[in-house]
Amino acid sequence: MIQIEEINQINKKHIALLDTSSISFMQGLQKKGIRLDGILMDYDLILIPQWVLIEINDAEGRADYVQSLINAGYPIYCIAEEAYSDLTGYEEGNLYQIVLASTALLGRVPL
Repeated sequence: MIQIEEINQINKKHIALLDTSSISFMQGLQKKGIRLDGILMDYDLILIPQWVLIEINDAEGRADYVQSLINAGYPIYCIAEEAYSDLTGYEEGNLYQIVLASTALLGRVPL
């Protein structure tokens, strides 16, 4: 079972928010030999919601993949879903922008 440190305060600018789909997508790219350094290296912080962590731990392959990212030094932390508003100073509009910005680059794959 993968254990990820929980975070409850953020002072970073470039944040990725990963869900099970994005993790599976990146895992599939890696299996095809496509390096993800160009995607992940731009982020100061990579967040995985607790509900996603539960799903990751139910799939050994995904858990191993996320653990390999942690071992490679990526700043991956777990976040409680109910803490989202706290992290954005209760500005949900900004939260939407954070999620949009954090997922937009996942579609870009370096060739």
